[in-house]
Amino acid sequence: MADPAIKFRKEHVVKPKLGYLEENTMGYYKSVYQQLQCDVFNSEEEKGVKDAKLKKQVPDVFVELLHRLSAQLSREDILESCLSSDVAAPVVETLLLVSHATDSVLCQKTCRQVLKSMQENKDGKVLLDHCCDKFTSHVIQCLLMVESEDAKVAFYEQHLKSKLVDLAVHPIANFVVQTLIKHSSFDLFVLVFEELFVDIEAVLAVYHIGIISSLAETCIKFKTKQKKLLQGLMKAFHCYEPADRQTYIAPLLLTLSTYDVYFNTEENKIISTSGNDDIAATDTFQITKLENMNLHGSVLLQKLLAFENTSSVVSSIINLSPDNLVLMACNQFGSHVIDLCMTSMTVGKKSRDAILMQFKGQYPKLAMDKYGSRTLDNLWNNSCLRQKTSIAEELATKEAQLNNHRFGKFAVRNCALHHFKHCRKDWERMQSRDTKKRKLFSDLIGDQTQGEKGNILEKKMK
Repeated sequence: MADPAIKFRKEHVVKPKLGYLEENTMGYYKSVYQQLQCDVFNSEEEKGVKDAKLKKQVPDVFVELLHRLSAQLSREDILESCLSSDVAAPVVETLLLVSHATDSVLCQKTCRQVLKSMQENKDGKVLLDHCCDKFTSHVIQCLLMVESEDAKVAFYEQHLKSKLVDLAVHPIANFVVQTLIKHSSFDLFVLVFEELFVDIEAVLAVYHIGIISSLAETCIKFKTKQKKLLQGLMKAFHCYEPADRQTYIAPLLLTLSTYDVYFNTEENKIISTSGNDDIAATDTFQITKLENMNLHGSVLLQKLLAFENTSSVVSSIINLSPDNLVLMACNQFGSHVIDLCMTSMTVGKKSRDAILMQFKGQYPKLAMDKYGSRTLDNLWNNSCLRQKTSIAEELATKEAQLNNHRFGKFAVRNCALHHFKHCRKDWERMQSRDTKKRKLFSDLIGDQTQGEKGNILEKKMK
């Protein structure tokens, strides 16, 4: 009779003898673990249904096999060699994830065995060496994801405390630090934040923006340290003092350039010969072209726009020249920042109106650009009737040109320019109706989201 494990997976794999672990047999063990993982995590969420409960039942033979294989894999002589193997290390990771979801006792036992193996290895490596290893660092990330809160605090106190900055600038170990940040409790995050914050510029100097993004994301999660992180970033990008430099934070983050590099201050010293440094700096800010926008800078800027106080970042975007604002809106990375400005709950209506005013006279340029046309759609959907009328009047002057453009024709259709020019009252009724529908739909989504959060909280309380 065929092995049920193989039959269930519908894959032709040769079943090795337990206790015989070589690299060519690791595929079998990983296959079994992944089947368990698939059944644990595979739900109707993939079909668009959130929070759906597990429907498929794992055969008993798989659970039994999980414990048997785990016992073999946890042997000290085998585990040590597995951790440093590019084939076997992923098996250990999968074991940790599956046991975390199915058997918490087995998971914590495996975590202790893995840590013990890393600390008592024959090569004389300490745990920090494993954080810098391209294979075992992934296992440590899994440990941080599945360990209990107390175990994570102990792990930090014993192995990582006062060494986080060194790990954060390492090309491999920085991912361990990112995982630690994202899976920290509030108290542990405060400790980690304070340690990294001291030398945040060193982390930025090696271009490890993932560390900073993880800090920002967790600041949003716990609603703490947001102001301090923003001030630290301003200092790192050399725009905290004098105070008037703080309005330049958005383009500096978006291009990941310090104030001195972005404005090329050595050359711009000549501009200051007039004796009015403030006017010279403002003029330079207006004429400096916004180029070399960066994906990681855009992601970081978007996270700052989710902070509770976004006034500094939003003011910096509003103060951009219209030409630079268009460059941002027409950039594959910068356009997402504009989109978030128009949709974020932490950006006020006055700020959105100011951004729309800055785009006045530039809407046809947006409409005829691949990314700008998407930005225009977002601006349109978040505008009131008066603002839509102003946008439509501007686009209507270029209707023929837009109709003949591969991207511009979408603006003609989406803004209903034909109705706008020939049936203004019908157009106004249509836009008012669409606005009401959009608002009703967003309210329903908001209520549903709040309800889901309430159910989750209720379950946690139980």
